[in-house]
Amino acid sequence: MTTTTTHTTKEILDLVDQYLDALDRADAKHQAEYIERSIQKAVEAGKTLDEATERVRSYASERSYAYSAQMGRRFIKIIQTSIDRGAYADHRPMVHAFVEAETGLVFMPAGWSAPAKGARYDLTDEAERALLFANCGFSGGYLYAEQVAKAKATLRESE
Repeated sequence: MTTTTTHTTKEILDLVDQYLDALDRADAKHQAEYIERSIQKAVEAGKTLDEATERVRSYASERSYAYSAQMGRRFIKIIQTSIDRGAYADHRPMVHAFVEAETGLVFMPAGWSAPAKGARYDLTDEAERALLFANCGFSGGYLYAEQVAKAKATLRESE
């Protein structure tokens, strides 16, 4: 017999806030890694370190995202929006994920107004939440069913 733990909307919203923070950290980490790789490639291609650093930093600083949550009747929509930074800014918001408000289940978006079938992660489960936060990223690839299955298999093997 399985028991279901109920969570209040406030508890789920607190977990969603943690998810948004994890997405912000993942975006910052991606930016830093991108800058480091790009500078190294530019230097290897013959640019001076100053030239490479300036070019890459100006380009990379234009590509960053802000994340927000929008409450719906059944789902909390995680919205990703480009931060307005120059020529690469795209002001159109995108749905990054959906979180079921009653259960804390995380779904990949099928479009602007609906999630794809099949929950990917459970924010209320501590191990799954840690796995989600460790794997999340701006592109959303971590929400593909195959990626989720790999991540969860790795988690089971390490236990």
